[in-house]
Amino acid sequence: MKTRYKRLPVPIPYTKEGLERLKIELKQLVEDRKEAVMHVARAREMGDLSENGYYKSYKAKLGQIDNRTRRISYTLLHARLIQKPSADRIDLGSKLILQKDGVKTAYEIVGRDEADPSSGRLSHLSPLGKALLGHREGDVISVISPKGRVTYQLLKIL
Repeated sequence: MKTRYKRLPVPIPYTKEGLERLKIELKQLVEDRKEAVMHVARAREMGDLSENGYYKSYKAKLGQIDNRTRRISYTLLHARLIQKPSADRIDLGSKLILQKDGVKTAYEIVGRDEADPSSGRLSHLSPLGKALLGHREGDVISVISPKGRVTYQLLKIL
C-alpha cells in the first residue's frame, strides 16, 4: 500500500513593502468584487443569459477577481517576511552595487513574486540572484547567460 504524504507549503519570501502592496490590492479586489456582483445581478434581471454579453463579461470579471483574491490570500498565508540581512554577505533582502564592463548598477535581492529586473529587483531564484547569494564585497561573480558567460564585480553591499 502506498503512503501518501501531504506536501507542505513552501514559505514565500516577501519584503515588508511587497506585503503591504498585496494587502492593499486585496482590499481593492474586495471592493471590485462587490461592484461586479451588483452588475451580474443586474444582468440576470434582464432575462435570457445565453446571449447577454453584459452578463458574460461581468461573470468573467468576477471569476478573475475571485482567482486573484484566492492567489493573494494563499500568498499572504504562506508569506515569510525577509529579515534584515547581514552586511557582510549577500542574502535575501540585500541591496548591492555590481559593476559589469565599467558600468555600476544597483540591485536588491527579493523573492520571485517581487522580482522586476528592469527596476533593479532580482529574484533569488534567477541565475544572477543565485550566483550572488553568499558573496562578499570585492568578489568577482561569473554567470552563464543566454549571451554567454558574464562577469560582475561586487562593489558594495548596502
